[in-house]
Order: sequence, then structure tokens, then C-alpha cells
Amino acid sequence: MSELENSLKKLRDGLRSSIGHPDLDLVAVRARQRAVRRRMQGGAITAVVAVSLTVPLLRSVPGEQDATDPVRIPVTYQVDFADALHGYALGSACGDSDSSCTITLLATADRGRSWRQRELPGDDKLYADGDLFVVDQNRLRLYRMSGTSRTVHILASDDGGRSWHTPAAAAEVAAAPNSVPSGMNLQKLCHGNGSSECAAGVGAVTLGGSLSPTPTQPPAEVRVLGAAPTTSGRYWAVSQDPTTKGWTISVTSDAGRTWHTTPVDLPGVPWPEDAPWSVVEGNGVLYATAVGMIGSGPFGLLAVFRSTDGGLSWTQTWRATPDTVLKTVTGSAVATLDGRLLVYSATEGTFESTDGRRFSRAADALPGPVAWTRAGYLAKVKDNEYDLSSNGGRTWLVLRLP
Repeated sequence: MSELENSLKKLRDGLRSSIGHPDLDLVAVRARQRAVRRRMQGGAITAVVAVSLTVPLLRSVPGEQDATDPVRIPVTYQVDFADALHGYALGSACGDSDSSCTITLLATADRGRSWRQRELPGDDKLYADGDLFVVDQNRLRLYRMSGTSRTVHILASDDGGRSWHTPAAAAEVAAAPNSVPSGMNLQKLCHGNGSSECAAGVGAVTLGGSLSPTPTQPPAEVRVLGAAPTTSGRYWAVSQDPTTKGWTISVTSDAGRTWHTTPVDLPGVPWPEDAPWSVVEGNGVLYATAVGMIGSGPFGLLAVFRSTDGGLSWTQTWRATPDTVLKTVTGSAVATLDGRLLVYSATEGTFESTDGRRFSRAADALPGPVAWTRAGYLAKVKDNEYDLSSNGGRTWLVLRLP
């Protein structure tokens, strides 16, 4: 089995097992939210550099089958935007076996009001799984795992999914560090003897199509990465020291030339491993939130950190105890234009705070668990419905996928 397959298998097993014996609140999150989460795919591009993409997508898991329509296979989607207008949705329709998923690709050029199907290569469209990385308006990277041989197929498109090619491994590695091109997604890079989570560094796909680390790096091990820049163009990464297990938040405002790192403390363990942190920006204020569990207590919001100087420093404004955890809070927070912080609970609805210190039930409910994209906040509502907000959650545009 190749290094790439071993990495994928380990990540899949970790995501499936994650935490043993979750409490009833955590079960409620999965049942009502349909397991909306970001997924991580790892891959070895060359013998020297391995690449792991943290895909900032909302993913759903098929719901129960309608008894009146037993032959219908639900389609689940990953959705991401390259900018305010252009976005892509990777759909998976899976049968009873995990080796029989039909993968489809949709594209929009009008902010999700309409979608057009793009043809994927190959006669056999049945795959066990797939992940899509949206580089920019035209460039895509598609990772598909074969349902029979369990091998991963890496495909690239430079024309919005209209045509595809297999990228040359050697061409994927840039010789020199580079800053993140404007509007690009940031991704994890793994150099040499990096960890199995590929947390040795971060970088981006250059305009020439190669992978390039940023000129300077946040501390390893990078556990969570903000792929899309905040409203003012800042990128962020959360790292954990492999020895002390302490956490740090790093922010760059100059596309990776310099990173400002602040140690932070949590009262519990962040979970799920691929998406326990979020950093959002509104009205000139940055908020960092972490979700997880304190011991065997309920799953929910662990801590809130606030920065008024662009991430140069952070203040912990809210810290959970086993009795005060905001239960079943999940997804990214929302920083509104009027200075509020909104968090979504799968069982309790939406909470808001005006200062990150005290929470109350919000008058304006979020439509579902949220992820930040380059087009704004994207909320998962149903299997084929998302709501998109470009004004800090004030109004939402309904996106319906086929």
C-alpha cells in the first residue's frame, strides 16, 4: 500500500473512530446536523514534499431514505467559492456500499443562483469518495478514491472543470517560498519528515500551478488552518506544540511574510480534530472560537478569544466549565457588521454576544452550521440547500442544488 493510501486510510479511520462513547448531546449534533464538517485528505506529491489539503467545505452525510421513494439515492455536497460569484459543488450519491458513490461536479458563475454540470473524466464515475480543492475561479484540484482498488486519482483543471489533466508530480513543487497570491486559499504542506497530519508548514498554489510554502511559517504542528482569508485579507493557523501540547494562534496580514503568534489556553480538548477552531472578522475585530469537550462532559463551545489589533494579541473573553459549556455549538462563528458574535447550536439554536464575554439567545437565528468562504458565510440547511451571506449574517441568499 502506498504512502498516500496509508495516509488516507489513517485519516479516514481517525475520523470514523474519533472519540469513543460520546455523550447524548454529541449524538444529537450528528443526528440533527447530518455531520457537517470539513474533511482532510493527505497525499504524497513527491518523495520530498507531501501535501495535505484542508478543504474549507461544508459536507453532509445522507439522511434516512424516504420510504415512499426507496430507489432514490440522496446526493451530498461539498461547496466552496473562489470569489463572490464563482463557486463549485462536488456531489456524491452513495449506495449501500462505500465503494459505490457517483461523483458529480456543478459550477456557478452567479453566486449560486444557478448551477451547471461539468463533465468529469473517465467512463467509470463510481468512486468511494472524493474531495475538491478550489484554487481560484478557474483552477481546481480533484481527489477521488477508487472504490475497488482504493487508489487515489489526482486530477487538475485550469478552465473551471471543463477539461482535466493529471498534474505532473515534479511540477507541483515550487523551488522558493512565496507569499500567498491575493484571494487564494491557503493549504497545509508537509516537508521531509513531517508528521502524519502533514503539519510542518503552510503554503499555496502559485499562479504557475506549483505548490509554494509561505516565506515564514507558523509554529508546527499546525492543527487547523483558515484556508480562506478573513474580510481584511488575514490568514490564520492554530498550532499545538508536540511536546507541551500547548496551543497557539498565528495570524499573518501580509500573505505569509510574517506571522504573529500568541499562546492560548483551553479548558478541554478540541474536537473534531479536523475542524474544532474558527477565526472570523467583523467590524475590525477578530474572534477565535474552539469547540470540544471537557473530560467526559457535554460537547460544545470551549473558549472565545478576541483581538482588536489584527491578531497581534488575543484576550480570552469566555471560558467554559463543565457546567457552562454552550452545548452542541459547532461550525464557524459569525462576526456581524454591528460587532456581535453569533454561534450555532444544533440543539439550542443561535447564541449571540456583543463582547465575547456573555452569551444570550440571538434575535437573528443562523440558518444552520456555518463555514467561512471567499464569498462570505455559507450555512448548511438541507442536503441540497445552503444559505450564503456576504454581509456578516445580516441577510442570506438561498442556494438550491439539484
